[in-house]
Amino acid sequence: MVSGGAKEWAYNELDIKLTYTIEFRDTGRYGLVLPPAFILPNCEEALTGLVALMAECKKLGYLKPKFKL
Repeated sequence: MVSGGAKEWAYNELDIKLTYTIEFRDTGRYGLVLPPAFILPNCEEALTGLVALMAECKKLGYLKPKFKL
């Protein structure tokens, strides 16, 4: 339930190699309003995924600064 417009723009226009969207674990029953019992498990799954994603990004060299401030 996301258009992904900003994600595609960053990938195509700024040449950012990795763009992603985190979605709720719901299969469509609750939509964007998860019951409280699902919130912590959703966060734990998302964090596990992000840690793995960042480790892979580091291996691929994606964490180097793209722009100088």
